[in-house]
Amino acid sequence: MAYDDIKISELPDIRSVENDDSLVINDATNDLTYKVDWRDLKNSIGTISNGIVFPLGDIDKPSVAIGDYSSGIYGEDYGTFHIVTQSRNRLKINQAGTTQIYNGHIVLGNIDRACFWSLDVYNTTTFYCRVNMEGGLNMPGLNIDSDGNITTDGNLIVGGDVELGTDCDNTITIHGELVSECDLTLTGDLILDGDIIGKGDIIIEGNGQIGSGCDNTLNINAETTIECDTHIKGDLIVDGNLQLNGEDLNIGDGKLNLQDPTDTTKIVFSANQASDQDVVVYMKDSYIQHLPTLS
Repeated sequence: MAYDDIKISELPDIRSVENDDSLVINDATNDLTYKVDWRDLKNSIGTISNGIVFPLGDIDKPSVAIGDYSSGIYGEDYGTFHIVTQSRNRLKINQAGTTQIYNGHIVLGNIDRACFWSLDVYNTTTFYCRVNMEGGLNMPGLNIDSDGNITTDGNLIVGGDVELGTDCDNTITIHGELVSECDLTLTGDLILDGDIIGKGDIIIEGNGQIGSGCDNTLNINAETTIECDTHIKGDLIVDGNLQLNGEDLNIGDGKLNLQDPTDTTKIVFSANQASDQDVVVYMKDSYIQHLPTLS
């Protein structure tokens, strides 16, 4: 059968190839022509022993384009490559193995099975933006649940300022000893249901109130110094000696009764008595002496 010479450029185009279709292979070394079907050609390409080397390319024309040049893979230099979609860099790996994922959202895990898989990180992690953890945070000794409650079994050390609560409706409960090594400032009231034990000085610069009524008791087991005037609305009962180091004892508008525990002797001083009245000394119910008042 004779054939006319036909130029390759004049051959009709074909858009699909079947496994049994044959392709012409020109063996330039031996100056021979062979044929190979598409199935065998694909299998030989799948087992290329020396690999394929692509040119570097760039973001506009990736070396390996997928669909068109807007998506694919290109090399920035030898050892660094990028993955591109929509003509924008999405993933970069450099010679040191540093991987950069950018220009888009990152989703790890299966959204349809959220919280089913795990993500293990064996490197130091740095976050430069806000971290939102909707399912909570669980670390050895520290747990933050989805409601924001924090539970820690270890020490909690905060180097900066700390603010707890947003207003006076919030409650802070401390189940342990509270140690403050610096000044403690309270702008609101301090309500204590237990005892106050102070090993140092207690200095109150403003007004102070101790007790809510005469049924309360204040015990002072120490020497007490009062440098200013003291106003006592109730009775002053002294079981020991009363020593007055000043020169004058001013009664004011009241009355001063001095008597022994057996009520045997009683001395009554009244500041309201007239100038001609006497200061009376009693022994039981009998008058033993009348002391004239000073004019």
